[in-house]
Amino acid sequence: MKNYFFLLFFLSSYFGFAQFPTVNDTIYNIVEEMPDFPGGMSAMNSFIANNIKLPDSEKLKGVHGYVNVTFVIDENGNVGEVKVAKNTTNSSRAAAEAIRVVKSMPKWTPGKQGGKFVKVSYYLPVKFT
Repeated sequence: MKNYFFLLFFLSSYFGFAQFPTVNDTIYNIVEEMPDFPGGMSAMNSFIANNIKLPDSEKLKGVHGYVNVTFVIDENGNVGEVKVAKNTTNSSRAAAEAIRVVKSMPKWTPGKQGGKFVKVSYYLPVKFT
């Protein structure tokens, strides 16, 4: 009986301190108002084109294709959780460069759901030619 109470006490204290997700931890794929890059899509395309820098060795190899990047725009418009979803360039340097450029993006206008700013997942293909 003593062991039963110890186990019950242990489990209740364990679950009492467990962190359960809150509304703020939810990452949406689609929201009522999607995040927006400052200046819109054309400004984002210009930002990427002006900031992508591949080493000459990669250019000589003729690196081409897409690095598809996923990232999260948080409630404050910050870019985070940047990852490569797919890389058709066969170049790890191209993938690293796509991640670097996405991480260097300025703050976005955050997405809204139910009148509140929320985290939104974003998918972006970065083209290398």
